[in-house]
Amino acid sequence: MDRTRTGILTSPLFITVLGVLVLNDFVLKPHFHNSGTGKLSDFAGLFIFPLFFSMWVPRLRTGIYISTALAFMFWKSPYSQSLIETMNAVSPFDIGRTVDLTDLIAMFVLPVSWLCAPVTTSSTLKMKTLRTAWAVVVSAVCLFAFAATSTVEPSQTITYDKDYPFEFSRNELSRRMSNLYLKSFYVDHRPESDIYGAKLDEAICSPAGFESEIGMVADAQGEGKSTLRLATISYRCGARLPGDRQKLLSEFEKRVIEGLRSNRPTAARIRGILYDDKLKPAALTDVRLISLKDGRTQTRRVYVADVDGSFDFAPVLPGTYVLEVGDAHTVNSAAPYDHRFYPGVPSLERAEKLVVNGPLDLNNLQFRLGPRHATRLIRVSAVWKDGRPVTNGLVWCYGGSDWQAAYTDLHGKATCEVIADREYTVTVGRLTWTESDVPTQNVQNITVAPDSKTIDLTIEVPLTNFNRTQQAVLGRSGPGQFFVRKPGKRW
Repeated sequence: MDRTRTGILTSPLFITVLGVLVLNDFVLKPHFHNSGTGKLSDFAGLFIFPLFFSMWVPRLRTGIYISTALAFMFWKSPYSQSLIETMNAVSPFDIGRTVDLTDLIAMFVLPVSWLCAPVTTSSTLKMKTLRTAWAVVVSAVCLFAFAATSTVEPSQTITYDKDYPFEFSRNELSRRMSNLYLKSFYVDHRPESDIYGAKLDEAICSPAGFESEIGMVADAQGEGKSTLRLATISYRCGARLPGDRQKLLSEFEKRVIEGLRSNRPTAARIRGILYDDKLKPAALTDVRLISLKDGRTQTRRVYVADVDGSFDFAPVLPGTYVLEVGDAHTVNSAAPYDHRFYPGVPSLERAEKLVVNGPLDLNNLQFRLGPRHATRLIRVSAVWKDGRPVTNGLVWCYGGSDWQAAYTDLHGKATCEVIADREYTVTVGRLTWTESDVPTQNVQNITVAPDSKTIDLTIEVPLTNFNRTQQAVLGRSGPGQFFVRKPGKRW
């Protein structure tokens, strides 16, 4: 291989690997969505990513390859989740990845890439114009591929307008629908029809586990009869493929239509109570339901326990699960307890496995935690420079890997409950009004030292941020809900 910059960019090997990366991310992943396509992206990406940047600064070749290896190990570990959540909160697009330590096998491609990297800063000015132009095109494709490979796929919507008749009334249909344990279920009763919405549990194309949102309409069809119309199903994939339509429809009919006709849930629910070491309810604490497959964690769902410590996961499909509170490496504000698995043990190996074989409920689980770590309140008042309150401003309180966020209310107030013995930085990071969601600029960051006392802060937001949003929507929307911690909130 010609190891000059233009020589590498125009070499058959580099172009082939780049083509595999693009083909895999935009064709193979949406179609097959399995671990094989994920690892293929890892191998191709780890080959061309450090090689590409080494071409521009060959003297930093060693540092680039070492940094790539370390960054890849961090990215594939659970430690990167807090970073991803923070990035998704501030960026205009979502980023996702699958935690699978077997992906680290792709690092064996780095030595091969190293052997292809340039060792000098050979000039490309004497190259033929056509070859240099082709190298520029390949460079642009590289940057696009690097940016696209970890972003979350865009939404897709399929319209069905398919009717399902039932030999019972519209009111009975509504009653049965509410008993199906559908996730994020809602109903809008209207005189002429009922509008339903929910989420299917089945992910169509993303290993990150994005669910499919279904829209339904129920109508009365004479006395003692009714019809349910499946209007649309929306999901997140990079491309619409022929098999998606039938796969979604089959999942809908299995989870919804069969459940309505049999008058029984098509999934289970897991309910219990969190207690601390003094048998007091662990109120407003994050508890995670983790699906296990072949001894490895697959998906996680979060429930914020009620004020009485109760939690309720539904629907729960057949499988093996464990319950988890806290983080293995640090104490966080959302669950200020040491890391525990149900019924109160410190390791996954000792955790009691919850086996779900069908629509049978697991109730009255008592999850014992350790002592609660001390917390404190950081109360924030966000104001414009002229003194008016900033409504729906997203306040961030972050300290290392721990962070809390809350929207300001109509008075510009928001509160973070954080770990007392930790330093936090507080700011107003975004403005979220009707049809407007933009990051703020030039807003002060206030550092709060460790302490057990409640602290009140006032953060001034420059009016230039107001001018960057739609002024007409100021005050029209109420307090935001996305980061508001309340019982039952799932994500």
